[in-house]
Amino acid sequence: MAETVKSGLIFCSKFTEVLVETHYSHSHNFKLSIIGLPDTSVKESKDRIISAFRALGIKLTGELIVNLSPSDLKKDGTALDLPIAVSLLNKIKGNLEEEIFDSVLLGELGLDGSVKACNSVLLVFVAAFLSNKRKFILPDSFRKEISSLPIKDCDIWFINNLKELFQTPKFECVSYSGSIEYSPHEQFKLLASMSPLVQHAVILSLVGGHSMLLIGPPGQGKTFTANLISKLLPPLNSNEILENYLYYSLAGEDYSSILKGSRPFRSPHHSATKAAMIGGGVKGRPGEATLANNGVLFLDELGEFNRSTLDSLRVPIETKKVKLARANYVVDLPADFLLICATNPCPCGYFGSRKNSCRCSFTEVKKYLSKFSGPFLERIDIHVFVDGDGFKNDCSLRFDFERILECRQAQIEKFGDLIAKLDGKFVLDYCRNIIPKVISLTTSTRSLIKCLKLALTNSFLDGRVSLNEEDFYTVKKFRRLENILEPFFVK
Repeated sequence: MAETVKSGLIFCSKFTEVLVETHYSHSHNFKLSIIGLPDTSVKESKDRIISAFRALGIKLTGELIVNLSPSDLKKDGTALDLPIAVSLLNKIKGNLEEEIFDSVLLGELGLDGSVKACNSVLLVFVAAFLSNKRKFILPDSFRKEISSLPIKDCDIWFINNLKELFQTPKFECVSYSGSIEYSPHEQFKLLASMSPLVQHAVILSLVGGHSMLLIGPPGQGKTFTANLISKLLPPLNSNEILENYLYYSLAGEDYSSILKGSRPFRSPHHSATKAAMIGGGVKGRPGEATLANNGVLFLDELGEFNRSTLDSLRVPIETKKVKLARANYVVDLPADFLLICATNPCPCGYFGSRKNSCRCSFTEVKKYLSKFSGPFLERIDIHVFVDGDGFKNDCSLRFDFERILECRQAQIEKFGDLIAKLDGKFVLDYCRNIIPKVISLTTSTRSLIKCLKLALTNSFLDGRVSLNEEDFYTVKKFRRLENILEPFFVK
């Protein structure tokens, strides 16, 4: 019979499998040792397990050594009580069902042998499920919480007491009892109040997943636009809900909207540090970039952010992940967010305005705009200057919302992903016929790729899977800030 019991813990926001094995040797004196870098809570499990065994009428004798593998990883939390107890039971009794050893066991023990819930059990369960584990033995008190999660094709045996392990396993397939809330049509009608330029930019962002920078005087609806985009995005799928639930829980954030399928909308304060933005710390805590995964990362008052904080997002914007390298770990965390930025063009807010005079000197404007590096701005797909006539009451919608959903689905069917996420080399090859005609209109290879992606998205809006020169010239206006602001970045 197998003697290794499966369990796990979360390290660097990821599931790490822990294997529990027990060695027994005869001795007149009883001794129970737990090795494998256990912390205080794991060491204390010895007393809980001994008391629980006595409550079941099981006497422990001899020298017992419990090893938690991998031995170089510090083990913490009381969720390892149950797998340690099962490993000991198997060594002493040896008549446990084989299915137990194919499952991941998590739970805290009471002194009377009861199996209790603890804070880490549900998080480790979700992390394990996302790592393709599909068979678990968990405390029965978690039945309700698990039924609220979009879990499918997963067998769970809910138990209340250790003695149930001597019975025939009763695995059951859990069913999702929650619902996805998604009613975008009323929100979509608000697009009609925007000018055709802003409306077109928002639709391109929604359809192709393109990042966007809204720059202009205060009070023009930049923040409103960012919120609207987050509400119009399609709801999270099951795996995305679980993924975001895990990271929100680890960060101590409210996840109620996530369980309803709403996309994350993160709007960190401009005083946020680099560590707060990308994550880190002793245990690899997720930062704002990871918390915005599958949703929107909105950087309001972009000009007030520390430049190094903004530059820390340059790689995640391209790779859709954050790589954390510290003394005791190296881990990749997801950062597949839609970046929306909003900023005034100067300290007073009216630089470039046609209706209000700017009170700032050239030096002040240059200093303000120098906070965003050229490489950071170049990574943002859509640049929109909003001034005065950003919102109208008499504008009509060129597309209905169903058309936007159809275009998103058409991209996924054609390319396997949204256009904004496609590899640059693939885009250059796919659009190779038009490149000689438009390459002189861009300032760099990255700028060319961004323009081609926008043009390709525009062609999908028009029902075509290949772009033409007209598409390129249509979206080129959304890249004009790279030329307008370029003088301010020259040293």
